[in-house]
Amino acid sequence: MRLTLLRPFNVVGADLPVSSALGNIRRQLLTGTGSTRTVMCGRTDVRRDFVTVRDVARVMIAMALDPPGGVVNVCSGQASSVEDVLRAMCRQLGVDARVELDPELVALPAGDVVVGNSDRLNAMGHVLDGSPEHVAAAVLEDAVLA
Repeated sequence: MRLTLLRPFNVVGADLPVSSALGNIRRQLLTGTGSTRTVMCGRTDVRRDFVTVRDVARVMIAMALDPPGGVVNVCSGQASSVEDVLRAMCRQLGVDARVELDPELVALPAGDVVVGNSDRLNAMGHVLDGSPEHVAAAVLEDAVLA
């Protein structure tokens, strides 16, 4: 039996809990009013290797049909800041955001950068888009402004 272990990185989609950074930002952008929305959040400078749930599902299906064996990082190999994703969300919604840092959220420990090595995944023909625009579109899928 060939064992394959998939290691998905920061998986995002429209159903993120509000306890997550992007889920919290999504809720505030969608429930706010006016052309400028106030967003209370933690650090926006942290950079993550965000991948969409649809991209992860696509890779999982491909790996189930033809398991390569070993460990495979399911990542884009690209780190985007929370700030960049927030700004992309604003562009897609046609609103501006005024960011206010929540001292309790800022105090939570978080690494500055978490990014995966996508070399093996890419060599298998799977190149994932970790751009802020792609990530924002996934987080805002089916979104309706209040």
